[in-house]
Amino acid sequence: MKGNIKIWIIVDNLRIGGIERLALDQMYYLSDSEIGSKLFVLDRQSTLTAGNFLNVESDLIENKRLNFEYCPTNFFHLTIFFIKQLLTHKPTLILDYTLKATLVLRLLKFLLLSPVQIHCVIQQLASLSAPIQRYKRMLYAQFSTRLFINSIYYSNDWDNYRSKNLVSKLFFSKPHSIIRNGIYLHRLDSRFLERPVTIQSSTTQTPRFIFLGRLKAWKGLDKLYLLDKVSNQNCRFLIFSPDNDLEVVNKFKQSFGERIEIVIGKSPRALTPALNDVHVYGVDYGQGFKFPESVSTNCLEMAYLNIPSMVTAGGAANWPELKGKNLIYEVNWENEKCVIEVISKISLATSNRSVPVEFREVVSVERNISEHLAFLNKKT
Repeated sequence: MKGNIKIWIIVDNLRIGGIERLALDQMYYLSDSEIGSKLFVLDRQSTLTAGNFLNVESDLIENKRLNFEYCPTNFFHLTIFFIKQLLTHKPTLILDYTLKATLVLRLLKFLLLSPVQIHCVIQQLASLSAPIQRYKRMLYAQFSTRLFINSIYYSNDWDNYRSKNLVSKLFFSKPHSIIRNGIYLHRLDSRFLERPVTIQSSTTQTPRFIFLGRLKAWKGLDKLYLLDKVSNQNCRFLIFSPDNDLEVVNKFKQSFGERIEIVIGKSPRALTPALNDVHVYGVDYGQGFKFPESVSTNCLEMAYLNIPSMVTAGGAANWPELKGKNLIYEVNWENEKCVIEVISKISLATSNRSVPVEFREVVSVERNISEHLAFLNKKT
């Protein structure tokens, strides 16, 4: 079956983010599996004017010989472009993360009588978009062959808006399924790292708190100050970020001095794990958000490297397999006593942490792709 399958993946850009992370990991896996694949990028300018995976993972992209192409930005030219691509290459499945392309592709599927299946994938809370943008995205999603959402929280949030009133129930009636994210495990293996993945021993019990991602307040940057406070300044910090926000960086350096290391423009592949490392993802969407997603892709990556994550309480149900594995700890950030207790639990469990084989299978992008392929034989 693999030899007959051709998969397209479409993204807005290749800046460093969760959607782009999954798309590239899918491409890496497809390359290994010798499944025909191609990655289409709609926005070349946005990709190249900020921190992007083309720079951070140029070695992997070259090693895997990824087939990718930038698309025209004009709607008319984009339509002509995809007509030629569909007629020439005849893909079996399209994984679309843009929504913009979904409308064009569904129209062309009808006009060209193409059997291709278009899987529209939602990877964020609808609540995070402005109202007009939110409902525009929800409308575009209706044109997919099938609609998928990667988290039970995003699904609940989507259903909340879909059931708002009679009009939304009518226009946004398309059912959806949940397929969770996955990571390309070999990306974190020693053969692709600058250093082997070995947990360095430590002569001190001082924790090193790790923050991964853009330097945005809603990702929980302020939690680092709280952790410093409850640790009595007896801790260290490591930040990996795709972009440099001088105001934020300078504030951290003034507060933590030599106890903080900030790495700009590199991915977790450059990380050498230490025994007392703790990943922090204290996501905070603010007031009015009913469905927080606390376990990010970075949490899965850190768990694979045997590094536990402290995450915001109430948002870890999308990954029940992590419960009881000493890899995910839910935290009530408003309660300092709770924060201290969690840090203590992590310290005590350090020698007992392990990544079970079944966990690797669950978080692997192979499982993610397999679930998408399973829908090819189901009736629409």
